[in-house]
This record gives sequence, C-alpha cells and structure tokens, in this order.
Amino acid sequence: MDDSDAPRSFTAHFELQGTARSGSLELSTPLGTLLARLQWSAGEASIETAQERRNAPSLESLLRDVTGEALPVDALFDWLMGVPTIASGWQADLQQLEQGRLNATRTQPHPPATLRILLNP
Repeated sequence: MDDSDAPRSFTAHFELQGTARSGSLELSTPLGTLLARLQWSAGEASIETAQERRNAPSLESLLRDVTGEALPVDALFDWLMGVPTIASGWQADLQQLEQGRLNATRTQPHPPATLRILLNP
C-alpha cells in the first residue's frame, strides 16, 4: 500500500451559506481557529488560508485542487436539504438527517471515502 491508499481523516467545524452556485464556507478547528474561508459564484471560486489564497473556475474544481478528491458539490447541497440526489460513485445515507447527521460513502474511484457531517441547529 502506498501513501495515497493510507487512511486520512479531517475534522472541522464549518459554517455554510448559500447554494452550490454561490456562497461561502468557513472551516475552523474544533477549538475555533479559522482554517480556511471559501467563496464562490458563477465562474469563480477562491480559498483563503493563513498560508495562501487560491482561485479556481468553480467550487468543484477548487475543492478537487485543495483536497485531491472530486466531491459531488451539487449532490452534497441537495443531500443537506434532504434531496436524495444520485452522484456517480457515491451513496448518501439521509436517514438520520432529521437528527443532524449526514453520511455519504464513495466506492468509486478507488480509494473509498466516507464523508460524515454533523449539523447543529
């Protein structure tokens, strides 16, 4: 197994505003330190961290650049609204959404990935 197959984990608090088309996202550590601020609108997206500012043509491409993974942005926003949208290679479990939990698993492409979101009111 090479390093790309090694399990990785990331925990952050987030504040999300907007839609898949335009909005903002702030990520912070569990202790409250700001990790990154993302903003996006039609045709542009940016991320600002303590180390850098990076731009991309879309939120999806920006997240792929930053995380190294393709995330189903449109489907993710739908899942957060309780809409069971199909995303290629992903399976979302919305059964606990009313309790503030969203789980999604990527089976393809390899390696598998799990996205767990805990929502606060």
